[in-house]
Amino acid sequence: MANSSLTISFATTTGSTDQFIDLELDDDLNGDKTTFLFGEIVYFRVFTNCTTLDFYPTEGSVAANGTGTADIVEQITFTEPPLAAGGIVSENTSSLGYPANDGSFSAVVLGSGSGCGTISVDSVDTKQANASQAGPGVYTATYKSDYLGKKITGPTMPVDWDTEESYPVVIVVVGS
Repeated sequence: MANSSLTISFATTTGSTDQFIDLELDDDLNGDKTTFLFGEIVYFRVFTNCTTLDFYPTEGSVAANGTGTADIVEQITFTEPPLAAGGIVSENTSSLGYPANDGSFSAVVLGSGSGCGTISVDSVDTKQANASQAGPGVYTATYKSDYLGKKITGPTMPVDWDTEESYPVVIVVVGS
């Protein structure tokens, strides 16, 4: 059918809880599309701290498409309550959406709140921001994040595919 299209989804697994793989369609190269035509090239980004990656798509094959650096701006929230009299705070952390590159991170308190001190990226887990003080705070974080560019050419339409529904392609990524 002329209206049939592909949808791309991702699944990941790593060998350790300290490792991560984050995948997303490359909006810049795909033109913000989320569905694709049969036979069309689909570009995606891989953000990871794994040293080895294996790709297992249900259709087609994955190929390299260079590397890049994304400019990230996001809101992050710290929720550790202020210290009570004599209280001890173990840590005040917030998750980042992407791994932050060394030296590229800055955070500005949002609104008129006093915030929770200096914000920095964890030296081991680059997807975690640490606050130097207890207390809740909302910040606008700005940083850079490196990624691997990948692409897959969508399959040709199967002969027996005669539906208006999207044809699913899943890309499983195994990292170690």
